[in-house]
Amino acid sequence: MGELLWDHTIHYINDLRQAEAIFKKNGLRAKHGGSHEGFGTCNSLSYFWASYVEFLAIEDREVNKNPIEDILIFSDASKILPENEAFGRIGLRTHDIVALRNKLSKKNLNLSEIFSGNRTTPDGESLTWKLLMINGDYDGLPYPFIIDWEITEEQRFHQLKAKGLINQHPLGQLFLYEGVFKVENPKATAAHWADIFDLAAKNENTLIIGQQLFRFEKGTENRLVELDFLSDGEKAFDFKIGKGHYRSL
Repeated sequence: MGELLWDHTIHYINDLRQAEAIFKKNGLRAKHGGSHEGFGTCNSLSYFWASYVEFLAIEDREVNKNPIEDILIFSDASKILPENEAFGRIGLRTHDIVALRNKLSKKNLNLSEIFSGNRTTPDGESLTWKLLMINGDYDGLPYPFIIDWEITEEQRFHQLKAKGLINQHPLGQLFLYEGVFKVENPKATAAHWADIFDLAAKNENTLIIGQQLFRFEKGTENRLVELDFLSDGEKAFDFKIGKGHYRSL
């Protein structure tokens, strides 16, 4: 299986502008992304090198309940919002989604077909990608989804940099270093994700993905609860948006 990378993290939000304002107050920047046509959602994005946080809100509830295709990351919005402004599924990046699907199909997983995704940016640009959903969960923790931007890592980095999206934070350069998951059985969950996604282990509760970490702790939430960042600035941050915790190490 080719190397998987942590592409992005979805944070379901009722009010994008409010989330952007909280980020701004803490020295971070989130920029309005656009609308997901046919799914009734819209987003704001905040980049930390090649990983980013996607604030995802419902723009049209009726469309969201009756989308053009049933894709988990969009249908999850109406299940989670408005009550729980929490982190949702994480996205793992691949550069060969067809080959990856073939390999994952041998892991006894309930896989979707490969979808074509798109959204329109505020300046009218149409962005496209490929998505693969992994239905279900392991011991209550929903599986990540897979995304393929259909360009190389170098091309994607230069594309984001040209748009001014790489490390444009008032606080300074920030690197998304670690995601903390609260699950019923941290050791078993880490071992399961290591097996299906071919990830190395730092220890029995922590997995290595590229230059980042997934850490599993004991808890009943069965979801991602915290994002930890490395910063080159002197000012630290530690705040929550809904049930999502953001902090610098």
